[in-house]
Amino acid sequence: MAGKRKPPRLRDKNGCFVTNIYKPDGKQTTISFGSPRQRNKGKIYAAFGRWLDLFGQHPHKVLAFKSPYDAIAQVVNPRNIVSVGQLVDKYLEWIRQYLLPRRNGSAHPDLERVQRLDRFLQPYRDWPVGEFGPDELRAVQQAMVEYRYLKSKSLGESVGYTRQSINQVIKHVHKIWQWSVGREVTTEAQGQRLRWVRSLRAGRTSAKENPKRALISKEEFEKVTWNLTTVVADMLRLI
Repeated sequence: MAGKRKPPRLRDKNGCFVTNIYKPDGKQTTISFGSPRQRNKGKIYAAFGRWLDLFGQHPHKVLAFKSPYDAIAQVVNPRNIVSVGQLVDKYLEWIRQYLLPRRNGSAHPDLERVQRLDRFLQPYRDWPVGEFGPDELRAVQQAMVEYRYLKSKSLGESVGYTRQSINQVIKHVHKIWQWSVGREVTTEAQGQRLRWVRSLRAGRTSAKENPKRALISKEEFEKVTWNLTTVVADMLRLI
């Protein structure tokens, strides 16, 4: 009868900290956490503890990463996410890896929307994720409708968010909760409850509408087609 396996531990192998673990298929493998020259020794031990906790819950996911540090950064540990604030912070950490900035160097629009949402979720940051429901989301939605900010400091003009921009921000709540369902932080039922909160409808809210773009004049259209090839200009005239 095989003896009980000893828990994994860090050991120094030629100046590099490694640990031996058994994969789900029973085979043994070695995981390297680097040398003290690359990282502080205390940080290595802290990373080992976090990695070991994740490995115990999601061994296949964790072993899919070449580096244990990549696994720590990208695999969500449900035990460490219990509040709304922790969930939003982890989601922000995740999307920053995938949303590239604009060409002028400013943040991606979706990142700006989630950061804006985070500001309106401040009253609920300490709430357990499972207790944030439709009533709380409606309160966030209404707070955005009532919010005013200075569009121009020099003119002192106070404006509010448009109906369309508020709807875009609220949609990210659904994306965050759906993301958390896939990582076993919340349940499908919890995410579905939030979908009871409808988007703001035109004419049924005090939030302003995006201004409609005016049609170009015939003279402006001709100026554009004058600088195009004959084929392209004729295509535009047919539209």
